[in-house]
Formats: sequence, structure tokens, C-alpha cells
Amino acid sequence: MVGWSGDGGSAFVRSDPARLPVTVTRLRLATGQRKVLASLAPQDPAGFLEGREVFVAEGGRALALAYRKKLTELYRVEGLAP
Repeated sequence: MVGWSGDGGSAFVRSDPARLPVTVTRLRLATGQRKVLASLAPQDPAGFLEGREVFVAEGGRALALAYRKKLTELYRVEGLAP
């Protein structure tokens, strides 16, 4: 769970943070009704490790995803063998 609605009648939940896209859903507690609000992912998913946090504001009208990524470089070297 990543947050509550202003009236406390809904909870905001996210999908598995290790898989893209990270989906944010509004769960209405009284009825069990679910509504997908957004699917969040970095513009460039290269090196994506996990979605760290999802921030919900203004009753779900504004969302943000904080995530970790790790980029490395691979070098090809030729001419080292005798």
C-alpha cells in the first residue's frame, strides 16, 4: 500500500516493484472495487533494478515513481592473446 485517499475510503496499492510497469490501483474499501490509475515506468528502462517508492498526491491525480537503476559498461579488447 502506498497511501490513503483524503476521505479514508480508498487505499492506493502498487504492483510488484521489481517488474515494469509499476501499476498503481485505487481500492475502494467499502465495495472492493479496483481502478487502475496509472502504469509507471522510467522513459529508459535500461538498468532498472526496482521501483523504490510510489508517491500519491491530490487523491491519486498526481503520481511519482522513485526507482533504482544500475548501468555498467562493457569493453571489448582485442589483441591480448599471444
